[in-house]
Amino acid sequence: MHDRRNILYHPAHIETLRRVLAKAKVDLHDQHFQHLCQIADLNVEVTALRVELTELRQVVLLLTSIRRSEAETDVATLRQQLLTVLARLERRDPTVRLN
Repeated sequence: MHDRRNILYHPAHIETLRRVLAKAKVDLHDQHFQHLCQIADLNVEVTALRVELTELRQVVLLLTSIRRSEAETDVATLRQQLLTVLARLERRDPTVRLN
């Protein structure tokens, strides 16, 4: 009859434990490799998104610059039109009716 204290050390149990641990090690290695691949894929995606963001920022800066230039031109045009109208009003004969 087997001694109950030695049951855990039976060669069949030790071999089963060794196989289970070896399989767990292989599974963990596979999982680690899959995670590294996923991280690499995500890093590629992040890099692409950063490039796209940089391009979008450049476009926004260009558009802002163009719009600012257009606004400055519009202000200058309006100022010139205002000065023209004011000059005409100043030259008007006050005795002549507006209508």
